[in-house]
Amino acid sequence: MAFYDRRAADATAHAYRGQAMTRTSSAVHAKLLSQEMHSRAMLGNAQRVADARRRAECAIAALPVGATRGGAFSISLAEDPPYTATSMLLLGQHRQAETATHRVLTAFYPHGGAGCPENPSGYARTQLILGMALTGQGKLDQAHAAGSAALDSPRPVWPVVALAGRLDQALVQASANAPETRDYHQRYLTISGQPGRTRSMSVRAPSVTSR
Repeated sequence: MAFYDRRAADATAHAYRGQAMTRTSSAVHAKLLSQEMHSRAMLGNAQRVADARRRAECAIAALPVGATRGGAFSISLAEDPPYTATSMLLLGQHRQAETATHRVLTAFYPHGGAGCPENPSGYARTQLILGMALTGQGKLDQAHAAGSAALDSPRPVWPVVALAGRLDQALVQASANAPETRDYHQRYLTISGQPGRTRSMSVRAPSVTSR
């Protein structure tokens, strides 16, 4: 629970202890390494993040065939360990976050949102993470496109709306008066049920805990 509650120090400690209690050839061990990477990113320790990422990559490469599927502790595989994109985003490594997110989109959503009717939330969250990575590089037009693709997904659930709000904050911080920012902001207010709300020009930096 510490991982999902964003208690970074507790999440790191629990992930580390959990690794000692699990088989190194199991999906749960690899997932705990990925969670350690993410929690260390929340603490801002780039060197420890890189170390945890290397260990996660080695653990995933050593998994037996079929070990990644099914159950509460299954692991979804792309070219990078889970949570790589958000870990890079937390460290301010926006270009690396963009690259990792594109890999996730290629691996799991090769046909875009229309090709994943069973998981529109996952597709939307990935696009929003991409949008924040692009915003961090000043690519507002591409960030707007990614955010719009997310908002176009059917049945937006609370985690999607919350992450969409963080992209809204990031765009406002980057360039509050840009046409892309204004358009996305209005779309975000509509989807979040706040169509008449006025944008605040004083915002906090967005935080990320998703993939």
